[in-house]
Amino acid sequence: MEQKIGTTMLDSDQRQKIIAEVASANGVSSDILSNLLALETEFDNLHAWGARPALRRRMAEIIDESMPSGDGGAS
Repeated sequence: MEQKIGTTMLDSDQRQKIIAEVASANGVSSDILSNLLALETEFDNLHAWGARPALRRRMAEIIDESMPSGDGGAS
């Protein structure tokens, strides 16, 4: 499966390699980065009614789920 990032088409293996490199360089999980990037397709129309608040909620959910219990995540 190919995904368009900017003006470049990347296959799934290339995309995962880039995500892993960026995640490693920034000390974050590649899973959280992948999940956050997936929000782009889930919320492709930010002009739709309620899309922006829903996007913020989903981002908070993804980040909270990635935090260890008792690590100060939002409750």
